[in-house]
Amino acid sequence: MHWGHQVTEDMVVWKDLPVALAPDQWYDQEGCFSGSAVEHEGKHYLIYTEVRKQENSSGQIEVVQDQCLAVGDGVDYKKVNTNPVLTGNLLPDGFSREHFRDPKKLIEPILGLD
Repeated sequence: MHWGHQVTEDMVVWKDLPVALAPDQWYDQEGCFSGSAVEHEGKHYLIYTEVRKQENSSGQIEVVQDQCLAVGDGVDYKKVNTNPVLTGNLLPDGFSREHFRDPKKLIEPILGLD
């Protein structure tokens, strides 16, 4: 799964822009799922759900989802080197890393934005 994006001046005619996010790293090999975007001081911050498969301690393959960050100018975006920035390891016991997705405006406290 990718993040596409478009712009419009009149909400009728839309212009396609380059793909914002594509699964091209070890941590997002199965897709760049949903997330949120905020603009701060001219930069766009995209926080999204990465999806990958990994072997667990029992030797079984499991689906894992964590949160990643990309920064851009509204057209081009670069994934930060510290991805994933929030991992399911932070979840309390009993919560599933397979459904750790759909981040909302939590990006602001992560970046220290007011």
